[in-house]
Amino acid sequence: MNKWINHIVDHKESRINLFCFPHAGASSAFFAKWGSYFTEQINLRTIQYPMRDLRYQEPMPGSIQEMAQNLAMEGAELFCEPFAFLGHCAGGIIAYETAAALKRYFNIEPAYLVISSAISPGTTHLVSTAAMSDEEFCRHYSVTEDMFGGNEDLMRFFLPIMRADYELCERYESGIAERLECPIFAVCGAQDPQIERIEDVEDWQNYTDGPFELCLTKGDHFYFQNDPGTICRKIEEKLLACNAGYEIDEI
Repeated sequence: MNKWINHIVDHKESRINLFCFPHAGASSAFFAKWGSYFTEQINLRTIQYPMRDLRYQEPMPGSIQEMAQNLAMEGAELFCEPFAFLGHCAGGIIAYETAAALKRYFNIEPAYLVISSAISPGTTHLVSTAAMSDEEFCRHYSVTEDMFGGNEDLMRFFLPIMRADYELCERYESGIAERLECPIFAVCGAQDPQIERIEDVEDWQNYTDGPFELCLTKGDHFYFQNDPGTICRKIEEKLLACNAGYEIDEI
């Protein structure tokens, strides 16, 4: 399997492959258990970014667009079957840019783009932390040892990865919006402290010529943490509905 993919769930009777893009600072393991929440009609594919697991020696690309282009070009064979994208937080931006790159270079798109807890590319503006010390960076993004089970060594191990991820997001400039044709389903928690204006999530409708739907649910940035099955069932319902009669040209 391609280096961009980890934690694969395959079913013989599947109808669509769902590629999951984790948030900044996370690895493919974040979505590893989600395969059990879908039926056998969905194959799970979790995206593995550089600087993690078997890719730990690979440097982070210079921009999110470069990462998306690399994934599209190096993983083209992954998208020869019906597929959909799901991205959480910064993963939603990377998923969108990857979809745009696939459309640009191969004239293919995901059957569905699911955006979780993410404002649109045009409303994403982060303060640079490149000149901050580790202590200042942790205060800025509320990174604590509790997030790593109180293990200071583990926190120190992941800090360079987190910093590289966040600096990638901080440098992100969306430019002119590239409109997709696939439907976009955006979902976020009503109590998400990282989303100041719901209009910034609604702005995703300007990134597709297809249907757009916003689901505002109970919870914070990780609204699905206590009950991931509920959102997975909703996502599967949408994927299977749009997959009916869906065909893809060979790359």
